[in-house]
Amino acid sequence: MQRRQITLLLLALVAACEGDPDLGKPCDKDEDCEGELICDVHDGQGTCQEEHGH
Repeated sequence: MQRRQITLLLLALVAACEGDPDLGKPCDKDEDCEGELICDVHDGQGTCQEEHGH
C-alpha cells in the first residue's frame, strides 16, 4: 500500500511540473512572457499568467 501511495505522489508531482516554464515569471509587459501568456499586473507587480478574462 505504501509503495502505491509513493507512486501516485510522484506521478502527481510530474504532472504539476509539466506546465509552461514562464508561468508565474515576473514581467513588465506582455512581450516579456512566452507563448500565449500575458503579463497580469496587480498592485504594481506583474507575473506571466494564462489569459483569464480581466
